[in-house]
Amino acid sequence: MALQQDPKNSDGAHSGPPETRRVSLEVRRGPHRFQDPYRWLEDDSPEVRSWVAAQLRWTETQLVRRPERASLRERFGALLERPRSGRVQVAGGRLFHRSREAGAERWSLFVSASLDGPRRPVIDPAALFQGLTPRLADCHPSPDGRLVAFRVAFRGSSLMPLHVVDVATGALLPDRVPGELNPVAHLWHSENQVAWTAAGDGFYYSRASGGSSSDEVRYRQQIYFHRLGDDSADDRRAFGEDLAPGETPIPSLSEDGRFLVVTVHDFTGGEPVSALWVRDQEREEVGFQPVLPAAPGTIGACLRGRWVYLRTNRADARGGVIRVALDAAPSGPQGAEVVVGAPLERGERWAVAGDRVVVERRDDEDVALQVFRDGREERGPVPIGSGASINWMTSTSDGDAVLLGVSCPRDPSRTVRVELPARGPAASLRPSTHAVTEGLQVRRVWFTSRDGTRVPMNLMHRSDLSCDGRAPAVVRGYGGFSVSMRPKYRADVIPFLERGGVYAEPQVRGGGELGDSWHRSGMREQKQNSFDDFNAAAEWLIAEGYAAEGRLGCIGWSNGGLLTMGAALQRPGLWRAVVAGAPVTDMARFHLSDGGRHWMSEYGVPDRDEELEWLLRYSPYHNVPDRIAAPAVLIYAPDADDRVAPWHGRKMLAQWQRATTSQRPVLLRGGPDLGHAGGTTVTRTAERFADIWAFLFWQLGVPLASGGAQA
Repeated sequence: MALQQDPKNSDGAHSGPPETRRVSLEVRRGPHRFQDPYRWLEDDSPEVRSWVAAQLRWTETQLVRRPERASLRERFGALLERPRSGRVQVAGGRLFHRSREAGAERWSLFVSASLDGPRRPVIDPAALFQGLTPRLADCHPSPDGRLVAFRVAFRGSSLMPLHVVDVATGALLPDRVPGELNPVAHLWHSENQVAWTAAGDGFYYSRASGGSSSDEVRYRQQIYFHRLGDDSADDRRAFGEDLAPGETPIPSLSEDGRFLVVTVHDFTGGEPVSALWVRDQEREEVGFQPVLPAAPGTIGACLRGRWVYLRTNRADARGGVIRVALDAAPSGPQGAEVVVGAPLERGERWAVAGDRVVVERRDDEDVALQVFRDGREERGPVPIGSGASINWMTSTSDGDAVLLGVSCPRDPSRTVRVELPARGPAASLRPSTHAVTEGLQVRRVWFTSRDGTRVPMNLMHRSDLSCDGRAPAVVRGYGGFSVSMRPKYRADVIPFLERGGVYAEPQVRGGGELGDSWHRSGMREQKQNSFDDFNAAAEWLIAEGYAAEGRLGCIGWSNGGLLTMGAALQRPGLWRAVVAGAPVTDMARFHLSDGGRHWMSEYGVPDRDEELEWLLRYSPYHNVPDRIAAPAVLIYAPDADDRVAPWHGRKMLAQWQRATTSQRPVLLRGGPDLGHAGGTTVTRTAERFADIWAFLFWQLGVPLASGGAQA
């Protein structure tokens, strides 16, 4: 393709970004009329591949060769080489740890006899699948800890094959469910569930039936049973023959194997709908009986003994956690027993340990546990720490303790054991031993949004910062799907903080930080609140002297990419540099690719006239004016992303490049075999961090040498 002779984005070079063909295409949907001039970029055609290659070459000349990137790439490589710990699962008296060892490229699974005992590798994806670059996804140990069912992602795909490994030998069993039938089933943050039999001789799992097209496997999930040693093609269906497309089942099996419980969610309509079914395996001929019939809301289930514990926001269920006796089903919500009376917010973790329910409670910056037994709080809150986050929670096999993954901005995640009954503080977060976070101040502040709503924000900067309104600042947001922006260790922000930058994470509406009402006030017809909150956070940083006008940048990934694109379009003069990774940008067509139909309960249904009107009001792709003094823009559109199709980012980039009147770059980054996260190995993560932060350093005027920010 010919290069457009336009110096406005060249930073000293005489040529501009590649020319993009623009087509006059008017779309008519009911009363709505709008243009879609870059729909051709949705195709996988030679023209599109050539266009992408030309855009990446342009980015190479503008960004990749800059001195900031080389320096930051080296720094991120050193930071990411450090060991990291993840979730711990307990089965058969053994502990299974997700960890990335020092210097390792990928996460692996290890086993130990105790929390602090020596660990032995069980699943090393690179060793098991030599010559490939797999990422370890969800792991499910059998009840006796003898086997582990697990999924791996290849080349960024969310269509993951299911394998089984022998813990004693580390060898793969011949049992395998093909990835094309076995995707991550619904929301983009979900994992499938494997429910082992008590004897460990087979498991229930969700998959599509044979013959389902690649476009439909996410919407045709059913429950099958796999007996070890059998061919998965012969697995029998246990549940779901009558499910409508989009209804997604999740299996659980009672500890004695007698009761099979299936939770069903449907996110493809105007609101989420859930149901709960149970089958007595000793009376299989009776079939499944409804415990909670289909109704609006969501359900989280945990089976212990003769009970199914339910955390739900449905109107027909009472309290924060209820339980229903499996051997009395179908008793419905009227037969439920309330075990935690105070509602749980969506972001709070919970676990069942024996006959106790342990829940996370957050009070501004303080995090604690509450322990309930027989419907009453067993003791006062168990302090965990201030400014911390609980990333995961699980109970030991005997129910005598819970294990927590605790993280804070100064420290990577570590595992904490809380004995039950709890008699004292569980832990206090130890001071960081990493010099890179010494002298770091972490604060939680509140600001006022456009409509007067008070919004919390996590703020980090060096303790010697002078609030003189001269510092560069970067704001990261998400604001959707009830996902909480929790304070946690982020290796990518350390070089920026070291050089005098201010880093902020506003907990904008649409997230789950302040409960279901907070989530609802930033979704569907109220989505504008997310953009207002995000821009108000930037205004507050300037007004309070934390940031300089003209030196503000922002980062968002996935739904967060939608957030940064929308915020920048609505307030282009507020932002100097904008990064959007795997962004959702075309709100009229998001439901037509990959898993997009599962997001309609969050955003709205584009095929309904009224809801399309909401979507078109803020849809970034449809709201780029003919001319705009655009910020500098970096869009990361991973080529193999099958959650948010890369054409969202490509179409948005074309709109920005056409309309901008500023001399700031509008750049595309991506690459082959990169999935939704943009690469998960240490090497690819360091490359992605270097791209993003070199762009921000360049545009915000951050010096390479340590010290205060440039004037």
